[in-house]
Amino acid sequence: MRNLMGIEKELFRVPRTRAKEIPHAYPCTTPDNPTDPYTAQSNVVDPGNCPPPTGGPGWVPIEDQPGEYNPYQADEVIIDPSIKNYYPCVSRIIDSLTNYSNMNALAQVALHTVFGVNEKMHLTFKTNSGWTQSDDDAGTKPDSSFVSESGFYATIQLNPWVLKNSTEEYIASTIIHEAIHAYIDFKYYQYITNQIDSIEFKTLFPIYWPPNISGGIYIPPGNLSQHKIMASNLVATMTNSLISTYPNASISPELRDSIYRGLTWGGLQHTTAFLSRSDTLAIKAINIIARDTSVHAPFILTGYPTPQYTYDAHNLNMKIGCQ
Repeated sequence: MRNLMGIEKELFRVPRTRAKEIPHAYPCTTPDNPTDPYTAQSNVVDPGNCPPPTGGPGWVPIEDQPGEYNPYQADEVIIDPSIKNYYPCVSRIIDSLTNYSNMNALAQVALHTVFGVNEKMHLTFKTNSGWTQSDDDAGTKPDSSFVSESGFYATIQLNPWVLKNSTEEYIASTIIHEAIHAYIDFKYYQYITNQIDSIEFKTLFPIYWPPNISGGIYIPPGNLSQHKIMASNLVATMTNSLISTYPNASISPELRDSIYRGLTWGGLQHTTAFLSRSDTLAIKAINIIARDTSVHAPFILTGYPTPQYTYDAHNLNMKIGCQ
């Protein structure tokens, strides 16, 4: 990972929204459903057609008990003014990804862990004003001075050129990618501080097992190792996060899914799994037009006279820029 520069500024804290909860209603019959108990579909609206029984409360919303820890109670994601003041779409993207509710796969668990549902994760988003078009899109750096059993602190720095010139879909893909990096780092530090055991770590990241040890010291998984972890079993679920956030009804689902899958693979181009694919040129082309919206069709890839690509971010109706 890149050695990220620290920028000491006042931080703006964005409270995360909690996951949706379905309340309960006292079992009762209704004219439309005389046999099965009625179940409320909202925790803020009394269904009205479920009369309270004698001595009973009827409809009751679910509320947290004071002091009770809810694993889906959101924490905070810290948005630095370098993003908040100039790139408001980043906050919207993070909100959308946080609200993506498919918790059945590791990538979604990672996103929810990073974006607020684990009380020990502390994540700061910043831009790096020194980065330009030729630099990395983003980088994630754990703060080793704040890694302990009481918490895990990490910073994701985003390239301001990318925020200005790329599509929102590309930016979201970058944030998802970095979220997975933060999650892997988080679980690694949980492992070396004995908060999780080797069985859980191996189950999460079998491709990285056994971990590297030098002089009795555990070596954290590097950038390429983490990319191999993503490429081995996370591409589909990382892609699904994009599909949920940017459904893009103006193009066919097949084309949309192919584009978003290409964006996910775009950050994994040095892995064996990527290099073994037959569509690497198409993936590169997709990432070029999504990263730089000034590219217009038709175009060819440098060094490859064919094929000629007839699509770009504009005729694919992607969201342009993060202003």
